[in-house]
Amino acid sequence: MDIGLFCGVFDPIHLGHLHIINAVKNKIDLNEIWVLPNYIPPHKSSPQASFQDRYTMIQMAITDIFLAYEKPYIRCVTLEEIIQPYPNYTINTIKYIKDLTQAELFLIMGSDEWNNFPTWYKVDQICQLCQIVVVKRYHTELIDHENFSYIFADYMTENISSSGIRKQLQAASLGEIPCGLTQSVWKFIQENKLYKKGKENKL
Repeated sequence: MDIGLFCGVFDPIHLGHLHIINAVKNKIDLNEIWVLPNYIPPHKSSPQASFQDRYTMIQMAITDIFLAYEKPYIRCVTLEEIIQPYPNYTINTIKYIKDLTQAELFLIMGSDEWNNFPTWYKVDQICQLCQIVVVKRYHTELIDHENFSYIFADYMTENISSSGIRKQLQAASLGEIPCGLTQSVWKFIQENKLYKKGKENKL
């Protein structure tokens, strides 16, 4: 079995993330693509939305865009082993999934993550356990790392980011769906009053 792993904070998930999934789906013949939200990311500040809210939004977005596809089977995955009250590194997730599935693993990332890839924790072990698949993000150049290789999937043509969407959501005058959100995710954010100014982060 071949499984693609797309790890991230997804705070919130947006059309840019979904474009990456679609690009990889069209490039590589995978059996499944697992979207894995970070519980506590090691290199970023704590997410504004709770883990459960982010998980729910990912499920909604996948249903909005990919419900009709039978292969690869795209799903949001939570693993009890990696949902712990401390930062979890990508290598730990990969090792756990490798032991669990014995599958061929493909780690999916945007070019911004790829450009910082040599600084990742135990990066050599990551490359031993999986292949890297990169989608070039808008206005981000791809750096060639001498000791690391990747499969190039596609270009992103739109500049969409979770931080940009959060800024739109915090704008008091916002009365329409922000650019980059699916309809169901936008509705969920409204109903649960997510990303409001002054709202405390929660796990």
